[in-house]
Amino acid sequence: GRFKNESYYAYGNKLAAGEWQSDPQKENEYNFNRRTNLLLAALEKKWGSFYAEAGVQGELNWQKIDTRYKIDDVAEKYPMVKSTSRFHLFPRLKLGYQTDKAGELVLSYVQRVIRPYGSYLNVFTDRSDATHIWKGNPDLKDELIHSVELSYSYATSAFRFSPSLYYRNKKNRIMDRVEDAGESGTIWTKENIGHSQTFGFELSGTWQPVRMLSIGLSGDIYRDEIDGRTIGYDEKKSMVCGDVKGSVNISITPTTELQLDGFYISDQLTPQGKIKHRSSVNAGISQYFMNRKLRANLSINNIFNGLEETTIVDTKDLQMTQIRNRDAQVTWVTLTYNL
Repeated sequence: GRFKNESYYAYGNKLAAGEWQSDPQKENEYNFNRRTNLLLAALEKKWGSFYAEAGVQGELNWQKIDTRYKIDDVAEKYPMVKSTSRFHLFPRLKLGYQTDKAGELVLSYVQRVIRPYGSYLNVFTDRSDATHIWKGNPDLKDELIHSVELSYSYATSAFRFSPSLYYRNKKNRIMDRVEDAGESGTIWTKENIGHSQTFGFELSGTWQPVRMLSIGLSGDIYRDEIDGRTIGYDEKKSMVCGDVKGSVNISITPTTELQLDGFYISDQLTPQGKIKHRSSVNAGISQYFMNRKLRANLSINNIFNGLEETTIVDTKDLQMTQIRNRDAQVTWVTLTYNL
């Protein structure tokens, strides 16, 4: 079982006769409750180096949305309650071959769902951030994903290597959308953008050539395709995207450790344009004292200030470039003591 409860409240005032007074038109309350019960049944069979697994996962999802707001001729908040219940079976299949003591080849298929967060369904407009006015979409549907993957993994005590090819077919993909609201500016929301599919290659690995050094690297390159013509977009769109992540851990002395990590994300496709590439590099050093009971740590996040997010909207109805930087350069000094 999975249980999720979310609550949001908004209060507003207006200036009347030189005094601030409560404004019922700006007050609202939103409550979201979700209960998901899951049951998985699977059968596994082995034939020497080969094995197969077939299963199905049943999910019963119940959710309730309770919105309350005031209107001029009603003293109390006016409630609107919407409750829904859905049941779905998600099949899965895995075929594997143990190539040797350290290697394994796997072909797998799985169907899964991504359900919208409660905040995505909030019908009220959130103006707390003037640069990014947000309004939920109570009509959002679940995003259904069919995923096929062929992967190989090789692992020893000092080395791990895992390449994979994958294909993902998505129905009702949930993505951001912006619309021009006239004098109110632009308003962002979530939308099911129709059919989408992704072909990709992923590679990850770790290597520890000596005890004092550990290196990790992962990367992903894929062709992302969005077909939103069924919901009013002009054309099918596609883009080759990618990302890479890396980390290095160095034990300078038995009590001193240095860690470097970073990532790079290429331009990402959106229904109305793209999000430009962004990156981050972080560093930290730890010094242990008192038989490793006390640790002093200095860390610097986003060293080169590369997390600035630039969203470009290019449609026949709206041309816009939005630049936001929600992750500032931060330096932390922490002391930790283990009892």
